[in-house]
Amino acid sequence: MILITTLLKQRVSVRSFQNKPVPEEVIQDLLEAARLSPSGGNKQPWLFGVITDCALIKQVSKLAHGQKWTASAPLIIVLCTVCVNDEHGGRDIQKHRYPHFSWDIAQMPQELYWALNQEEHQTKIPGAHMILAALEHGVASCWVSRFHVMQLAQLLKLPPHYLPSEILVFGYPEFEQEPRSKKSLDELVFRIASSAVLGGDYMLLSAPGTALIIQNAASTCSNLMMMYRFMSTLLCPAAVQYRAYQ
Repeated sequence: MILITTLLKQRVSVRSFQNKPVPEEVIQDLLEAARLSPSGGNKQPWLFGVITDCALIKQVSKLAHGQKWTASAPLIIVLCTVCVNDEHGGRDIQKHRYPHFSWDIAQMPQELYWALNQEEHQTKIPGAHMILAALEHGVASCWVSRFHVMQLAQLLKLPPHYLPSEILVFGYPEFEQEPRSKKSLDELVFRIASSAVLGGDYMLLSAPGTALIIQNAASTCSNLMMMYRFMSTLLCPAAVQYRAYQ
């Protein structure tokens, strides 16, 4: 059995494809992986537009702001968001997340709110599932986020309240590529050592490649300074920042 992480370590964004169609059974597997995606309240607020017609793919490519390479792909899947009307609580989640912007969110024109909030509907989750499923079949992919949304919606004759949110481009790579380097976990992860830190002051010691939460801001400064000096011996002193959160 091949682990997902093994496949992900081999994944690259491909922009040059063989003149070879993606079989229908593979497309169905990608769509099934997307269908099984989680969503808030299990609402599944999305549609997936499958495009294999070369002429239509070329039309989509023209809307991708100069990304002409997309025209060579044998398969494009457009991830579409279902926009929720205000009477069904369409703005409630953002009002709860950003209560200090509640009034501004309420005053925002409906279409503008839909456009800015479409990612809240989580279409990137089924998109990621499709890309993982594609890897199992040796099919490469690339995300396209820069395109003319409303013109694409018109081209695809999407129903009202639907917006294209992402374009996924699939195909068999024309040549092999080496995966690009990724940041280490040390650069991306921080841990809170104790739930007690949430109820009181804490110290954050940060530097490139590190993320460390220190409990008990009221503890002796000598221990903190000892740790600071130790970190300074490992990293460029100018890169180490010390912050005390009161």
